[in-house]
Amino acid sequence: LIEEASGHGLSPAEYRPETLPSEDSLGFETALQDGLLRYVRDLGRGRVDPNVVGFHLGSRPDLADLPDLSTALRQAAMDGRLRAFVEEQAPHSSQYLNLQAALTHYQALAQRATALSAPAITGVFRLGDPYDGAAALHAFLVAVGDIPPDAPPPHSSVMTAELTEGLKRFQHRHELLEDGILGKRTMAALQVPLSQRVRQIELALERQRWLPHDVQDPIVVVNIPMFRLWAFEAGSSEAPLTMKVIVGCAVKTQTPIFTADLQTVVFRPYWNVPSSIVHGEILPRLKREPDYLTKNRFEIVRGQTDQAAVVPVSPQALDELAQGTLRLRQRPGQNNTLGLIKFDFPNPYTVYLHGTAAQYLFDQDERDLSHGCVRVEDPAVLAQWVLDDPDWSPAAITEAMAGANSRQVDVTRAVRIVLFYTTAAIAPDGQVHFAEDVYRLDALLERELERRRQAPTSSHQSAQPAELRQSGVTGRPLAV
Repeated sequence: LIEEASGHGLSPAEYRPETLPSEDSLGFETALQDGLLRYVRDLGRGRVDPNVVGFHLGSRPDLADLPDLSTALRQAAMDGRLRAFVEEQAPHSSQYLNLQAALTHYQALAQRATALSAPAITGVFRLGDPYDGAAALHAFLVAVGDIPPDAPPPHSSVMTAELTEGLKRFQHRHELLEDGILGKRTMAALQVPLSQRVRQIELALERQRWLPHDVQDPIVVVNIPMFRLWAFEAGSSEAPLTMKVIVGCAVKTQTPIFTADLQTVVFRPYWNVPSSIVHGEILPRLKREPDYLTKNRFEIVRGQTDQAAVVPVSPQALDELAQGTLRLRQRPGQNNTLGLIKFDFPNPYTVYLHGTAAQYLFDQDERDLSHGCVRVEDPAVLAQWVLDDPDWSPAAITEAMAGANSRQVDVTRAVRIVLFYTTAAIAPDGQVHFAEDVYRLDALLERELERRRQAPTSSHQSAQPAELRQSGVTGRPLAV
């Protein structure tokens, strides 16, 4: 069982007993039992406390071991079902199982790494262009599944139609612009060592172990580094709803990682401007553009509700706004920063999902552009999915979006929102997708795992590493 740990993205060496003298059979058995205990705990709940690396996901999965895992293991051994018991502790979601299959495939590919890499040639190559690496690129794309295995290799050093179509599939799986052009970012993704892809999948499996193993409610998952949203009906075999998203800027305003229950859908929402944006962006801009508030439909108000009294713009009102006794909001409408729909799930970060007036931003492949909230590509379709009510047909949603007033609608079914981070995932198309580590959280998890390897007894410390405190993934309030 321990030797098979690599199939779960774990290292057998962390659980294998050290070599002991043959006469010390009791010592060997004790070490073996200790290794198996640690393996089962890690398999069921992960090696790292997710809170330590900025993943605030609620209570961790329960193990069948509590209160006494060693007793349960001994009983399973006596019953002849030790293997079954151990495997039962691992997540059994389709995501986890499919990641395991992808791991096995990429582990095998990594063994052939020297024969599977595209030459690092500078420049941009399009359909019909001469390209000396055509044969190597073809072999690589066949190996990773982006060109059919029975496709014949190119007969000349040219970017063929088959290569460009294979590149489009590769770009789709790596969250790149799907243009079939071999440019700088696509070449960089092709040059990532296969051993690193293996490691991305291993880290993805670790994060899957932090999640509840049995999800009974509909769930909306935002994968931050992939800039994607997936909405799943619990227990359904239907393809999930999927769309692009825009997330928090990697440098200053990262989207936090947490779960919460969706409560309301707000049509034609006000945008209540966070004080950080008021002080950092709007007040300085008013010195350059005195009519900025009027042009952009902002108003100063006294009070916290949508019915708050509007205060005329004046030097005194701006002073009170700067002091925090008044607040700023943007009136609903087509040009509202939140778009025409907002999805509200109370949380300590002041973060939510919403539309946007800047739809053109979804054409970019790097979409860490917001102040922390998540902008969704098609809020009307998502609203229909979460409300799941015949009264909320597409026509009714369109009418609410075009109405004269802001309108708040309670979500009557349990819908879980999960803002998550993983650079390897099995997408609804059944293929493994990879993304860049935009928030450097793979690197942070690697460092925490290294701390555990160096000091196993303190691997579940609760204190935040200094790297995390500096990264912006904290409990501080964020903004749209």
